[in-house]
Amino acid sequence: MTAEGQIVLFRFPQTDQQSGKLRPALIIRRLPGLIRICRLAVVSGDILIGKIGDLDSQRLSRIKQKLSQWIQVE
Repeated sequence: MTAEGQIVLFRFPQTDQQSGKLRPALIIRRLPGLIRICRLAVVSGDILIGKIGDLDSQRLSRIKQKLSQWIQVE
């Protein structure tokens, strides 16, 4: 079971249909504001290899806020 703030490993899907490279990913459920993302992967939990860490709630909140500001459409 994944939860927001977890850092997990998975094979990031490649556009050329190759198996992908092993990458860390931060689980984020929702970002504040209206956003537009140019590269987003919604993946099945079945391809997650495992959890490698967690972020505390304050740090996660700051990351979500800064990410939202960075990609927000104005």
